[in-house]
Amino acid sequence: MNDDTYTPIQKAAILLLSLEVESPGVTHEVLNKLGKTQSTQLLQSMSKLGHIKEDISSPIIEEFHTLLNGKRSHFGGELLPSHLFEQSFPDISHASLFEKSDQLFHFLNQVDNEKLTQFLLNEPPQLSALICSFLPEDKMAQLLSQFEKDISILITSKLLKIDIPNISLAWKIHHHLKDQLLKEKVSKESTDPYLKLSLSLEVMNPEHMSAIMTHFEQSDQEASQKIKSYMLEFGDLINLSDKDLQSLLYAIDPLSTLAAALSISNINVKNRILENLSERLKFMLEEEISNLPKELNENDAKIAQKNIIQTARELERNNKVNPLSELIEKRE
Repeated sequence: MNDDTYTPIQKAAILLLSLEVESPGVTHEVLNKLGKTQSTQLLQSMSKLGHIKEDISSPIIEEFHTLLNGKRSHFGGELLPSHLFEQSFPDISHASLFEKSDQLFHFLNQVDNEKLTQFLLNEPPQLSALICSFLPEDKMAQLLSQFEKDISILITSKLLKIDIPNISLAWKIHHHLKDQLLKEKVSKESTDPYLKLSLSLEVMNPEHMSAIMTHFEQSDQEASQKIKSYMLEFGDLINLSDKDLQSLLYAIDPLSTLAAALSISNINVKNRILENLSERLKFMLEEEISNLPKELNENDAKIAQKNIIQTARELERNNKVNPLSELIEKRE
């Protein structure tokens, strides 16, 4: 769908979702300033958006940057989203909507100077100048002082003639550098409400999760299927490679959590897990299983399974296991 088909309020919703990914909490601040009536209108629009891909959100963000390009503003400052809100909410002053910049390249302050210097030495001087333009003066001075004088001269010459790229390209550079320098990959599906909800449901109290899923199954089958397509279930873990499964099993603490989780698992799951335990851990697990209450509450067992899923997600975030989305794809 072309971004021209979206109404101003829908574009405001898309922009706000994108801002929330980069600056968690900004949505709360904006909605507080808008008031109940306008916030309700915006939230209703956000709830109906579904999956907004990058090829939709980027042109919308770029559109408003282009419209505002003639105004005096720092790149990535308050005016970037304000025009959208002026169109959507003409009785609200855009000056009061945002107190922070969109934090383009904000992560560079977390990068060690030596690491950043080594990275820039292998990059074109134009890119080095662009990066330096977003650094605090003291950090830029420290970096330039670590270069050979001729390189520092070249970078500073480019800096004075820097041509800031369009915002879409700037954000792509931002994400690339963040991945390279901080090893923190930014998910392209971060703004997908179905993904966000499914990840929340994975760790939610089983009774609440069941109630929510029952609601969607009865009222919106399509939404129910989309949520399930993202949700990791305990039984999916048997599709981990031996190496990844062993990494997970050895990260579970205490072992009684695994014992409780297995109490409501089928034989295939139990066998797959036992196959990947050392003899010592098998013995310890058997002891934990024998010590379980005779009438273990099923809800407690489900909570144990959710705790293990949380551990798996943590290992995924730390790149200690392969992407868990692969397990869901293998689900029969």
